[in-house]
Amino acid sequence: MKRDPASTNRQGPLPISEAEYVLVLGYVKKGRSWTASCGMVGVSPQRLKNQVRSNEDWQNMLLRAHAFAVDKVEDAAFAAATTTDKHGKFDTKAQQFWLTQRAPTEWQQKPESSVLEDLAAANRALAATLSPEAHDELRKLAAREVLRISPGGLPVDDSEGEEEHVL
Repeated sequence: MKRDPASTNRQGPLPISEAEYVLVLGYVKKGRSWTASCGMVGVSPQRLKNQVRSNEDWQNMLLRAHAFAVDKVEDAAFAAATTTDKHGKFDTKAQQFWLTQRAPTEWQQKPESSVLEDLAAANRALAATLSPEAHDELRKLAAREVLRISPGGLPVDDSEGEEEHVL
């Protein structure tokens, strides 16, 4: 069914037949790109693009074919993310991919410094809501926890002149 993409008649390039368009749709539905699909059928991507612009039905069919391919990949990623291998382990890369694609604002990868900055900002906001007494109590509790986890901790001068250990 391949024909010379440069073939023309007196009115300009030959229109793309419906049979050729159906073949392109089939390749798009299988996950091929628009350009690769046109190449496999032997039609010019630009001519097909121009013809699709003027035909709303063809536009809708192309969108549905593309959505079908995307849905298949999403389903496969979800299946990989939610099923275990023969050792009973999940594919964490598939889980990460699926979540970053479906919920990018919640699951986008942030540089570690950005995460630490977010935590510091949350801590400052929380500290601003505490009374001075509650703030002091929280500092003492944190110092005791640091000493419990790592004896010696990090010494910091306290306003009372005592040495206190904090994070």
